[in-house]
Amino acid sequence: MNIIFLVSRIKWVTFIVLILFCNTMQSQNNLLGDWEGTFMNDFRVILRLNSAEDNSYSGKLMMFSGSNMIQNDEISDIILDGNNLKFFIKAKETQFIGSFNKVVTELSGNFIFPDASKHPLVVNKSKYVKPLAISSIKDFNDIRNKKYITKELKADYGFLIDKLKEHHPQMYSYSSEDSFDIMITNTNNNINSELTLEEYYKLIVPIVDNVKCSHTGMRLPNKYQQAINIYGNFLPIKLSIINNKAHYLSNYCNVDSEILPGSEVLSINKLPIKDIITSLQKYIPSEGNNMTTKYNELDKNFNSYYYLLDNSEIFDVEYLISGIEKKTISLPACSFNDFVLKEKPDSNLPVEFKIDEEKSVAFLKIRSFAFPDIEGYIQQMDDTFELLKNKSIQNLVIDLRDNKGGHPIFAAQLFSYLIEKDFIYFKPNPDVKEFEPLYKTMQNSEYSFKGKIYAFVNGGSLSTTGHLISLMKYHTNATFIGEEPGSSFYCNDQSMQVVLPNTGIEVNIPQTTFETAISGFNKNETFPIDYKVNNSLRDLLNGKDSYMELFYRIIE
Repeated sequence: MNIIFLVSRIKWVTFIVLILFCNTMQSQNNLLGDWEGTFMNDFRVILRLNSAEDNSYSGKLMMFSGSNMIQNDEISDIILDGNNLKFFIKAKETQFIGSFNKVVTELSGNFIFPDASKHPLVVNKSKYVKPLAISSIKDFNDIRNKKYITKELKADYGFLIDKLKEHHPQMYSYSSEDSFDIMITNTNNNINSELTLEEYYKLIVPIVDNVKCSHTGMRLPNKYQQAINIYGNFLPIKLSIINNKAHYLSNYCNVDSEILPGSEVLSINKLPIKDIITSLQKYIPSEGNNMTTKYNELDKNFNSYYYLLDNSEIFDVEYLISGIEKKTISLPACSFNDFVLKEKPDSNLPVEFKIDEEKSVAFLKIRSFAFPDIEGYIQQMDDTFELLKNKSIQNLVIDLRDNKGGHPIFAAQLFSYLIEKDFIYFKPNPDVKEFEPLYKTMQNSEYSFKGKIYAFVNGGSLSTTGHLISLMKYHTNATFIGEEPGSSFYCNDQSMQVVLPNTGIEVNIPQTTFETAISGFNKNETFPIDYKVNNSLRDLLNGKDSYMELFYRIIE
């Protein structure tokens, strides 16, 4: 006899309710925990959802710039309704509305700022990949030497290719589909044995580099990278890369290395510097055939990238004495903190402003277009450009070096002070409706600057900064000083972060293309620079700013 008929109607209903309750609790438990992703392309985000004793929810939103935590806010008013999530960040007066995918591995939605503007966020469930338990050098070495079986590696590779083809808006902009597919097949054929995480990463990263998009990048798992920073061995010297040559500047570990500052380094552990530079470039995403971004990033983070080639405890550095005699010195490795602590910038202010009244010059340094407070930013810009107007300043230098971008609304606001007519920022993009105001006519500011504009740019000028640069070139009389910027009138963004299921390698993939509302630019052409800066080793050693030196020569 069927068991259903042995259960009374009341008991059966109770049983069904209990099952539904348990399934709901299990489903909601899948939503709890840590969700990780990237916000505005630059900031790592961790969203933590916890359950409370009264069947409610609590949580935190943490945000990091590099290794520095810049936000750690409690979230409240958390509503989990099926696969939909809402919460409020009281400290920022910001709401989030989003939804989980069907398999509960991804959360996507928008932050709604106090000005009602929407800002997308995509995060992945941290538990989607088994977390790495690393608490000692032994744990690190065990995991570093762990081999992944071929089946796992091929599955991750197939997952990566599927995601790139599904989401990337311009995967074949610089390589034909046929040639790209040949590269994809060849790489797949090379996955024919067990590999460590780092070996696998180095094998597949050229595929991502071949997309030639500054927003398409690959990273080792975050927890693994944190372990590298704790237990890894790093090259102990600071180098400057100029004209494909490496020059010694200092020793991070305060060891008397006997190498004079400025000496050319020829090889490290018998590997020629030119080969090292070529090997490391594939780890650095850049737009098209642009190389200034790769050199700019190497110049700043050579030691971190070099770890991927060499984790030695001792480094044999071959260098030139007086440019003639070769000599080799053995140097002990340093820790990540040894060089990170010494590389802290002189200032963390997002905006710096000063005036040289004697020469009627103002200098405006913008380090990023990611600001937490748009009203405060607008007020600061109003005050700055009103002062320029009242003092009748004739020359304005906008320093955009190493500004990797941010939200376009901040760049559009800055541009409104640089133009004397109305303008349109972006060509319409149906994929991103929340940027609608940027597709329509925007007014210039009442404090528009009427003097001569100069812009400092370099390979670290990326994304939103590239958009601003293109508008300045098209609409204003701006003079550009420096080197080819890393971005220009278009770029791919609205990025999502995916995690390869077995290895945990993280991949950033854009989903649409933004293009400024201008004409006459070709994405295969180099951005025109009016005065090129050739970075001088002598200026570097003497602490001089080559850009400033050239600028003052120009206005004189």
